[in-house]
Amino acid sequence: NNRRFFDQRLSEEVAAARRNLRPLSSMPLDRDHFKRVNDTYGHQMGDQVLREIAAVIRAQLRSGDVLSRYGGEEFSVLLSQTGADGALEIAERIRRSIEEHRFALPHNEQGETQFSVTISIGIATFNPEHDPHSIKMNGDVLLGYSDRALYDAKARGRNRVVGVGDVVQMAQEVW
Repeated sequence: NNRRFFDQRLSEEVAAARRNLRPLSSMPLDRDHFKRVNDTYGHQMGDQVLREIAAVIRAQLRSGDVLSRYGGEEFSVLLSQTGADGALEIAERIRRSIEEHRFALPHNEQGETQFSVTISIGIATFNPEHDPHSIKMNGDVLLGYSDRALYDAKARGRNRVVGVGDVVQMAQEVW
């Protein structure tokens, strides 16, 4: 799925979360130091790595969760009916699965046959149960918080998960 699909589903999922008073978690995932893969093994291998990363992520999700390529080497996931604790658990499983996954190389001069990569993940959760009338909460706000969490994960050294918790409670302080 692409960014356009994700944006459409984000609006739908925020509306459903508000309507059903169920949490929705946003989880951007960014491959750490991806340029190194392309520079070292070539763009075709980089594309293969992204396909395999998507498969590893998908294996950790439920069928109703939304996984999309968000841009470049970044993916984004929407976890419906999933609170902050559940999202952290899923994100950590994804992070660990990708770290442990071995990517096969075509034969090369160095004799290497495989390599591994890591991923950084940010999480933010919209829980309308804490304020069902929070009309200012929308997908862009949720994405903004989860994106900041992703950049915090990268700033803290990469290959980690950072969650900011419930954005309704955080946003009420700002609003």
